[in-house]
Amino acid sequence: MRQFYNAYYYRVYCDGGLKSRHGYGGFVVQHAGKILAREKKDFGRLATPAQAEYLSLLLALDWLGVYLPLPSTCFIYSDNQAMIKQIKGDALVKAPALIPLYQEACFRLSRLPGVRLTWVERKIIVSMLGF
Repeated sequence: MRQFYNAYYYRVYCDGGLKSRHGYGGFVVQHAGKILAREKKDFGRLATPAQAEYLSLLLALDWLGVYLPLPSTCFIYSDNQAMIKQIKGDALVKAPALIPLYQEACFRLSRLPGVRLTWVERKIIVSMLGF
């Protein structure tokens, strides 16, 4: 994959998961080929992996809301197609536990107009985050 960098182009890789009902997640921010931020977090006891995915996205959006210079372009990469389709409006959020997380993610994304969500293969996420 060809890499394109300029002064206002950022890449964020985020992922969340669940092991024994214990949620975890994190993100990596890249700019001009350098890692600017890397964060992993323990979310505690969760019911679904989808909750961990949304919480990881919100964690990344927290960082972007503070540190992303505006105007800028930022691509957020996730391997969770369902979450991306839900946020883009191509799929409905049916699980009641996900609705508040979905609403918060949409609200934060609306405040960052240059941010786009994109699906990538799991192996890319694993290579960036290490889990």
